Amino acid sequence: MNLAEYLVLAFVSALWPTLVAVVIVALTRERPQRLLLGFLAGGLLTTITVGLLVVFLLSDSAIVNQSRSKTNPIVDFTVGVLALLVAWAARRRELRRPLQAKPKKPKKPKREGPSRTERALERGPLFAFLLGIALDLMPGFFYLVALKDIAEANYGAAEIVVLVVVFCVLMFALIELPILSYVVAPEKTAIWANGFNAWLRTNARHLIPILALVAGILLIVRGIVSLL
Repeated sequence: MNLAEYLVLAFVSALWPTLVAVVIVALTRERPQRLLLGFLAGGLLTTITVGLLVVFLLSDSAIVNQSRSKTNPIVDFTVGVLALLVAWAARRRELRRPLQAKPKKPKKPKREGPSRTERALERGPLFAFLLGIALDLMPGFFYLVALKDIAEANYGAAEIVVLVVVFCVLMFALIELPILSYVVAPEKTAIWANGFNAWLRTNARHLIPILALVAGILLIVRGIVSLL
C-alpha cells in the first residue's frame, strides 16, 4: 500500500460531510469541547472496531487472496465514479442557486426544527457519544477503500491494528484539532472557533466537491493502472 495514497484517503475522509456538520453545530454550543470529545470517543470506537473486523475478514477471504487483480480496479472504479457523481451533483446544485426565480411576493421564512444532529448534541456529551457510534457505522467510501488496501497488503496483525487506528485518528482530525486547541489555549480557541465555524459554513460546500472530484479522478486513474 502506497503511503501517499493512504494519507490522501485519510485526508479526504476527514472532510466527510457528516463530520463537518458535527463540527459546525458543536462549535455554536456551550462547552463544545465536551460535545466534540464525546462524538470523537463514539466515532473512534466504532470506526476502529468496524475497520479491524473488515480488514481481518477480508484478509482471510477468497475475494482478496484469489481475485486481487479483479477486485482492485472494480473497487477503485466504483468508488471513483461515486465520488465524481457527488462532485457533479454538488456543483450542479451550486450553479442552480443563482438561477432560481425570485418569489413574486415575499414570504415569511419557515422555521425549521433542529436536525437530529443538533438535537443529539444539545443533550450533552453522552448523546454526542451515541451519535458518534450511530453516524460512523458507515463513515464513507474512501474509508472502505483504505480498509481494502490494508487487507491486501499482507501485513501482520500488529501492523494492521496500527494502520487502522492511525487512519481513524487522521480521519477525525477536524474533530480532534478543536479539542486540542481548547486544552492548550481555551480562551484564544473560543475566539478562533467562531471564525473557523464561519469559514466552514462558507467554504465547506465548495471544498468538499473539489476534494471528491480530485479523489474520484485519482481512484479511476489507479483503477486503470491496475488493469495495465
